[in-house]
Amino acid sequence: MKAVSIYFANSNVEEMKSEIEAKIYRIIQENFELERILRQAEDAGKKLKKNKEMLIELAIEYASLKGDL
Repeated sequence: MKAVSIYFANSNVEEMKSEIEAKIYRIIQENFELERILRQAEDAGKKLKKNKEMLIELAIEYASLKGDL
């Protein structure tokens, strides 16, 4: 009878370890995806800032050209 209870206890431990390993794997995958998204957002933020600066420069240039007409 002890052998059976030891087997079930050990079996339960293996199931728990497998579940934990699966959760760890899913979280690691999710973290990689979130890090990729964050890098894209940072790149988009930099591009947006450059675009705004370019718009201001072009607006100033356009205004100065309009005055020359």
